[in-house]
Amino acid sequence: MRACFSWLVSLCLLVFLTACGGGGGGGGGGAAPASAPPVEASVDKTAITLAYEEGTTVGSTASILLTVKNIPSTGVYIGGEATGTAISSADDINFSVVSDSQASFQVSAKTGLTEGTYTGDILIYVCLDIYCTKNAPGTPLKVKYTLTVTPTLKVSPTSVTINSVSGVAGKATVNVTLPNGYSGFTATQYGGSPQIFISGQTSNTLTLETKPWRSGTYGATVQLTAGSRVVNLPVSYVVSAPPGGENDLLVAPGGLTFSAVEGQTPATKTLAITLPSWGSPSDVSIGTGYYSGSGWLNVVRTQTGANVTVSAAALSKGTYSAYLVFTPSVPGTAVTVPVSFTVGDGLATPAPISIAVTNSTVSAALSGAVPVTSNGVAMGWTATADQPWLKLPAASGTTGGSLSYTVDAAALGAMTNFGSTSAKVTITPALSNVTPVSFTVQLSKSLAEVHFVGPYALVTGRPMLVHVRGKGFNSVSDLAAQFTAGSLPVADLTLVDDGHLTFKTTPSSVATHPVAVANGLGLATSSATLNAVAPVVYGDAVVPSAGKKRTVVLDPLRQALYVTNSGTDALTRHRFDGTNWNTDAVAVPSVVDVGMAPDGQRIMVTSSGALRLLDPTTLSTKFSLAQNFAGGYTTGIFTTNNGWSWLATGTGDWNDLGYFDHRSLTMKPRPSQPELSTMFYSGPWMSASRNGERMIVTQSGSISPAQPLLYLDATTSLLKVNPANLTFGYQVFMSDDGSRVMFDQNEVRDQSFGLVGKVRLPDSTYMAVSGVVAPDGSKVYVLAYPQDWVYGTNMPRLYVLDASVSPGLQEYLPVLGYRTMTAYPTCRSDAYGCNLRPQAAISPDGDTVFFVGDVNLIVASTALPAGTTATTQTKPVAPKQRVRKLAPGLAPGVR
Repeated sequence: MRACFSWLVSLCLLVFLTACGGGGGGGGGGAAPASAPPVEASVDKTAITLAYEEGTTVGSTASILLTVKNIPSTGVYIGGEATGTAISSADDINFSVVSDSQASFQVSAKTGLTEGTYTGDILIYVCLDIYCTKNAPGTPLKVKYTLTVTPTLKVSPTSVTINSVSGVAGKATVNVTLPNGYSGFTATQYGGSPQIFISGQTSNTLTLETKPWRSGTYGATVQLTAGSRVVNLPVSYVVSAPPGGENDLLVAPGGLTFSAVEGQTPATKTLAITLPSWGSPSDVSIGTGYYSGSGWLNVVRTQTGANVTVSAAALSKGTYSAYLVFTPSVPGTAVTVPVSFTVGDGLATPAPISIAVTNSTVSAALSGAVPVTSNGVAMGWTATADQPWLKLPAASGTTGGSLSYTVDAAALGAMTNFGSTSAKVTITPALSNVTPVSFTVQLSKSLAEVHFVGPYALVTGRPMLVHVRGKGFNSVSDLAAQFTAGSLPVADLTLVDDGHLTFKTTPSSVATHPVAVANGLGLATSSATLNAVAPVVYGDAVVPSAGKKRTVVLDPLRQALYVTNSGTDALTRHRFDGTNWNTDAVAVPSVVDVGMAPDGQRIMVTSSGALRLLDPTTLSTKFSLAQNFAGGYTTGIFTTNNGWSWLATGTGDWNDLGYFDHRSLTMKPRPSQPELSTMFYSGPWMSASRNGERMIVTQSGSISPAQPLLYLDATTSLLKVNPANLTFGYQVFMSDDGSRVMFDQNEVRDQSFGLVGKVRLPDSTYMAVSGVVAPDGSKVYVLAYPQDWVYGTNMPRLYVLDASVSPGLQEYLPVLGYRTMTAYPTCRSDAYGCNLRPQAAISPDGDTVFFVGDVNLIVASTALPAGTTATTQTKPVAPKQRVRKLAPGLAPGVR
């Protein structure tokens, strides 16, 4: 078969290049002249040998030299082709012109051929025309070739897959072909898991094995090397689960919890271990780790699992945690088992102790003992208390015994009453790892105490109901046995509430009597003092006292009257020495009111901006408090038996009612009563019973409609509206117990505001200007001026009226008589400039009245002149009026 030449060359003086094949047309002349010699062609060899190693990318080459003689002028055309499979004519035979008569053919073997020997011919053409229709004699020339492809490094198969069942090993053999000149190879495994490994090799084989493994697909690469030749062999290990399934390492339970007390070792707990189903040949290793504490956890492998123990021998109370790690051989998965250990107190914590000291508490109740108990092992201990009032007589011992304690009596006496405190007792074990335990001893002190009594002064020979104010009376189990009033006889002792007692007494001699409630421990508590004074014969007297008087208070302990004098900006004192009256004063700028402290040991005086407590003897200031007090037309400072002194507070005309607390020495607003509306314009006006139980409060008189009269009892200190619809009054005078109240010298009412009787003077030419009520409420004393009091010659009269009659039986009180005074307390020069109404007081025995005005202090006996005849003014009430329907809670006579 004629080949298609890639190149055609004319060998002559000129070289022509043209394409072979296709086309038509002339290409360079006809036949040579007959006389020309024939063309001769020859090659330098008849055979060539080629060789390379399998897999080489560059093939073997050889050259053939063609020589052409007698080339005609028209030139010749040359080319070459190959037979066989080892050389491609188109790609593997190339030639080049060497000279005018020679060309060199380069022959290259095909690459990529497998191992073996390949043969064929190289055909070299010399043509006289471009289409090679006429060859030169003896052509084409034939050159035999032989190609030898030698073996390289290779494996069979080129990849390996080992299939197995979980727990069963696998094996595979790989054939290895070596390059010429090599007698062996090296094999190295890269990547993959350790379950695939090289188990052996020969000069021409490689053995791969797999370990028993869990299901899954695993891979590795084995690299074979011979000289510079490298072959990578991929290996795949495919493991299938057995028909019954498979399991990894199992440990049960999944966690352990222990508990013990300090020093103990609790019972061992067992873990069950199930090995992996793929039959790992080695056992399970066990490791221990701690999150808190150390050394307290121990584990021992058994045939079927593990025994786990913990110990609190060196642990203090708390919660500790650790873990156990069970690690099987590969490919098993490690299992972690958490372990928790709670260690409790080695000592039992004693329960809290509460000691409540009341009036019935005796010394034995201040001591006790608590057991000291071990929760585990026996041990010694010591104890301490963090407060000095709690004593521990025996502060050490061993468990199984007890710890005694006692309250120090001296410390208890110094402790604030109605308070509580606590001490912490700590018991420390002798074993260092055992935690100390603590318990509290709560001590409360609630001993009944007396704060105030009302009244604070009694008159010998005169019976009196005394109000006792304090705290804790309800807790006294035997009040009659524990209540004391000095040497005073006590009758009808009555518990009103926790802070209020009453009793009746008649002092027989002058003395001071401490009033208290004793207790079983003999501890001192606050007490009040009752003063028994003798009746005083003051005698009639006129004591000059110039200035505008606002309020007056009588001090029965010192036979003195204290008067606020706004005309001289002073507190004036008139003191009786048994024969004469002595007058002195202390300056009080902008003085307002005066009153007596509830124990009679301080004089209270207010100015527009301050309250002062004065010593009754020296008139020196012992305490002062900045406070605004209403000027207005107030009538004094009045004290209730709960220790509150009531005052008008404010800076202008619109005022309010507040009180001074003698225990805390502070001013406070009255208890809130949102439901009660009050109007104290230029007021309020007040009056209180001498025993401090009842106070009457008058609201503004210039407000329309008229505001109701108010009252309060010391028990609640809440203002109430009177049930008799009474309104404004200028002056209110009360008996010692509040059972009789005189309003503006017009009428007398009882404690329930029932009308006892009206005040009507028998002589219409006299008008009532002031008055007082007898301490026992049996009489009222009315000071009356004649109508011509400014320029006339008539003297004032003191009328005495009987107030002991029962309410509702008569309209007017009987007049028992009168006595004529020797002087006026009021100036008489100007009916408008002189104060018509003097301030009034009465001695606690009821024998003397005191009226102080802007010129004189009048001291007068209440005894009527001998031969005085009573004037009856009783107006019988119609029978149908004698019986009246009572409103709920009101006494008879209250409408």
